[in-house]
Amino acid sequence: MSNHHQHHSKAMENQLIYNTTAGSIVPGYVNNTMTNGHVNSDDARRPKPVFFWTNGEVMKWLKRHCEEFYESYGHVFLENEITGRTLVRLTPTTLARMGVDNDEHCDEMVRTIIKLKLKSDIIELKEIERRTIQQSNNSGSLNNLHLNNMN
Repeated sequence: MSNHHQHHSKAMENQLIYNTTAGSIVPGYVNNTMTNGHVNSDDARRPKPVFFWTNGEVMKWLKRHCEEFYESYGHVFLENEITGRTLVRLTPTTLARMGVDNDEHCDEMVRTIIKLKLKSDIIELKEIERRTIQQSNNSGSLNNLHLNNMN
């Protein structure tokens, strides 16, 4: 891959997009598929799965969705280098161990994280359904093409 394409992909990974399914700003993009030197436009619109978020992307999400706790606990997420993979596994117990000492704050943060996981899972399910439909359409087209060529 040329330096231009690598730079283009990296630049896209760091952008924020509005995800209509999740109804929120979602950091980054899914790793873009390069086709003949061009970014596949379907892939460019898809949000980067939460599981792959960096600590910086988690911090952006925290500031937007847990704004009332960001000032008090943002440093905790930064110091513990919480990534998307870690974020979706946080529980009230782990939050308390990290320094979120207010039970109500823990519960509210966990509720917000669960909502994020649900939205992320819905997006992933829709993507799987889209790929399945696309694959079945493609295989049907190939079968028809093969049959037509035999006549």
